[in-house]
Amino acid sequence: MRLALLVLCTMLCLMSTGCVGGFLGEWVMDGTRENDGTITPVEDGHRQLALKFDMPWSIRYGRYVAVQNVVDSESIQNDTFTVWDRGDTAQFGAMIARREGNGLILVVGSNPKEYHFHKLDGPSIFPPIFERPSLGMSQPPADTIQYAAALENYSRMLDRYEAMFKG
Repeated sequence: MRLALLVLCTMLCLMSTGCVGGFLGEWVMDGTRENDGTITPVEDGHRQLALKFDMPWSIRYGRYVAVQNVVDSESIQNDTFTVWDRGDTAQFGAMIARREGNGLILVVGSNPKEYHFHKLDGPSIFPPIFERPSLGMSQPPADTIQYAAALENYSRMLDRYEAMFKG
C-alpha cells in the first residue's frame, strides 16, 4: 500500500512539472521582434517587462528597472498559466508566451507586436512574495515616559504572577 502511494505521488510530481520545465525561471524583455526576424533592443530608460514562472502553474510579472536590476514591487501582478503545444506555449490572461530556442516570444492580446525575452541566471530580481515584519520598533513611541511606565507596570505584574506560582 505504501509503495503504491509512493509511486502515485512520484508520478504525479513528474507529470505536473514535465511541460512547464522550459518556462520556469525569470525572463527579462530584450526588445521587440520585427517582421524580418531581427530584434530591436529596448532603449535605455524605456519600460521593460519581467516574467517569473513558478510552480505550481503561477506567474508573476512586473516592470523591470534595469538601473537597479530589480522588478518594481508596486507593479507586480500574479496570475496562473496554462501550457499547451507540447509545452512550448503558455497563456496567462491576454498574454501568450512561446519558447523559441533559448528565448521567449510574448504576444499581448490582438497587438501584432512581438516582445522578445531572455532567461536570467543568478539571484532573483523579484522581491519576495512575503516579507517578515521587523521585530524591533523603527522609532520610539511618541510619549516615551508613558511607554516606560507601561513597561514597568507590566514587569511588576509578571513578578506578581511568578510569585503566586512559586509559593
